[in-house]
Amino acid sequence: MCPLVMQVNYDVAVRLYKVRTWRGVSPLYQSVLHDFQEQNHHQEYFSRVHMNMLWRFLPLWILLGRADSFGVTVPSSPILVVRGATALLPCEFEPDPTMANLVITWQREEDARVVHSFYYEKDQLDRQSSDYVDRTKLNREALAGGNASLSIVNIGLKDAGNYLCIVSNIKGTDRGVVRLVYVASYSEPRLSILLKSTNVTVQYEMEGYPKPEVMWLGSEGQNLTGDLEVSPASDGGLYYLKSSYVTQSPVFSVTFTLKNPAAHQELQRHVNLTYVDGLASCLYRHEACDRKVFSWRSKVWIE
Repeated sequence: MCPLVMQVNYDVAVRLYKVRTWRGVSPLYQSVLHDFQEQNHHQEYFSRVHMNMLWRFLPLWILLGRADSFGVTVPSSPILVVRGATALLPCEFEPDPTMANLVITWQREEDARVVHSFYYEKDQLDRQSSDYVDRTKLNREALAGGNASLSIVNIGLKDAGNYLCIVSNIKGTDRGVVRLVYVASYSEPRLSILLKSTNVTVQYEMEGYPKPEVMWLGSEGQNLTGDLEVSPASDGGLYYLKSSYVTQSPVFSVTFTLKNPAAHQELQRHVNLTYVDGLASCLYRHEACDRKVFSWRSKVWIE
C-alpha cells in the first residue's frame, strides 16, 4: 500500500477510533482500525508508565539539579603555615538566605577526625577531636555570605595534612579538600670548631623543619664534601641537624649554606680560619641580613 493510501487510511482510522464503531466499515478499514487500536493501546499504556515514573523521580531530579548548581570552593594550592602560627583554611560556598539549614563540618581526610562542626546555627563541638579543642574557630559573621573558612591556632607538625570542608544547605551538599603544609624556619646555626693535630673540623648545629638542602663551599665557590646528620623530628615538630666539614689545611675559608625551600629560608655563614703553632685565629661573619660582622660565638677544643 502506498504511503498516501496509508496516511488516508490512518486518518480515517483515527476518526473511527474516536467514535468507537465498526459498522459500515470495509474490511480494509477494519484492518487499519484494528492495527491503530493496538498501537494506541500501547501508547496509552506507556504514557501512563512514563507519567508515573516522572512523578516518582521528579523530586530526585529537582535535588540533582540543585546539587549541580551548588558548589564548595577551596584553594588548589597548599596552605603553608609556620610552626606556632595560626592557620586559615579557606572554604567558600553558595549561601542560602537563612542559616537554619546550614551544616558545616571540617574533618581530617586521613582518619575522619572531626576538627569543627556547625549546625542548628551554632558550633557543635561534642564530637570534636581532642587534638583541636580550644584551637578552632569559624567566622560567624562571614557564614551568611558563604564563607566557611576555619582558623586553627598554634600549628604543629601533627596538624599537617588534608582537611575536608563539607557544607550542606537547602541548595545542596558539596565538599572540598584543603592541604596544610607545616614548616619551621631553622634556628641560628651554632658554630663549633674542633682543632686536632692533623685536621680542623668546622661544625654547625640547628633545628627546623622539613629536611633542608645543605652545602659547603670553598673560597672559590667550589663544592666541598661535608658531613650531614639529621635526627628524627621531635615531639615539638623539629629536626635536629648537624653538619660539618673537615680540612687538613691550616689556613682556609669556607661557606656553609642552608636552604629550606618550604619556608622560603636561606642561610649563609662564612668562616675564615688560620691555624699556626697551636694558635687559632677565626673570623665568623654573619651575613644573613645586613652583612655586619658579629662577635664569634664558638667553642674551640684542642686535643
